[in-house]
Amino acid sequence: MRERRKISVVVEASEAAHGDSCIQLTDALNSLEHQDYPKELTEIIVITAGSDADTVQKYAEAFPRCRIHFYKDTGYFRVKNYGASLATGEIIALADSDCIYDKGWLKSIDDGIIDENTVSAGLTELDTGTLMSRMCAFYDMHWMLFRVSGKIKRFNSNNVAFPAKLFKETGYDPTFDRFGGCVNLAWRLNRNGVAIIFAEKQHARHNYYGIFR
Repeated sequence: MRERRKISVVVEASEAAHGDSCIQLTDALNSLEHQDYPKELTEIIVITAGSDADTVQKYAEAFPRCRIHFYKDTGYFRVKNYGASLATGEIIALADSDCIYDKGWLKSIDDGIIDENTVSAGLTELDTGTLMSRMCAFYDMHWMLFRVSGKIKRFNSNNVAFPAKLFKETGYDPTFDRFGGCVNLAWRLNRNGVAIIFAEKQHARHNYYGIFR
């Protein structure tokens, strides 16, 4: 059995995007701090786009193992690219501050990325168990519907992991701000023969903002 690899988790934490979330950055970081994965092989990079200095300091003191960075650009996909540029792990896992990750999340990622040409796309569910939230999830997490020959054709950027070299060479197109970047990246990866694998055990709960959002 091969040795476990170092995973860099890049957490997008835009106050503007997630300020009205029931799940806050503290919840996300607590879930990442209590992973069933070696701490010495876990790097957590938080990009606090749009936050003030006091907010950065607060989280830096509360989570000393995390690397907290301020980034002036609040573009969702540019924030993720910036965080990935700071990563030192062999795998880059993308997370959001309005999500809670199961304790086996990192282990599932390491198990799922079998080579340098594989992307592991996790299962994300909305946080409430209501019928309305399940209906919204059907559309919001639409990447699960695009399957060809057992492979995923899209993914959601709050729960996906890449070999570090692959992501740093490919990354999100910086011209996309908040929407469309994940579809564009998935299309480019598919075109280049990268396998996007659906990993059900790579599970996360995403805040439910309601039907109108």
